[in-house]
Amino acid sequence: MNRYRNKFLITFVAIVLVAGSSFLGFYQTMADSTRIMPSDENSKEALFDLNRIRQKNNVDALRWNDKLADAASLKAEDMFSNNYFDHISASGKNAWDFVFDAGYDYKFAGENLAMDFNSVAEADVAWQNSQSHFSNMISKNFSDFGFAQKKGVLMGKEVVVYVEIFGSKI
Repeated sequence: MNRYRNKFLITFVAIVLVAGSSFLGFYQTMADSTRIMPSDENSKEALFDLNRIRQKNNVDALRWNDKLADAASLKAEDMFSNNYFDHISASGKNAWDFVFDAGYDYKFAGENLAMDFNSVAEADVAWQNSQSHFSNMISKNFSDFGFAQKKGVLMGKEVVVYVEIFGSKI
């Protein structure tokens, strides 16, 4: 069996299409530029590894997006605050709510979650070994990426939660 069998891994593969003008979306993207690279080492590692995988699969690299990173951070904090590990909270809030709350107007969005791995690299390997997670990682529908890694107590156990948010703007 896979050495990651005791780890938790969740994907949210649903891709959401929001009505909007492609022309307007282009100018919003240009006007809403953010840093090229994330500020923390774990996020840099996540983006680098993800883009290496995309390159191997002949898919364009993803750009770092601060708003998607904020959405990933909000999602991780919400899971700890409300003691759940899922794409949908007990209050019914889903990944798209966090993306929208962070101010990212998306055409497509996706989310990968992992919990209780020892590093970004371990979570990344597990995501690659899951067809639904891997589909998000190499989807041509996505152009932007945000990531958060948070440590806290969840369901009575101290864990590390990893959140990847993928998107493309309207």
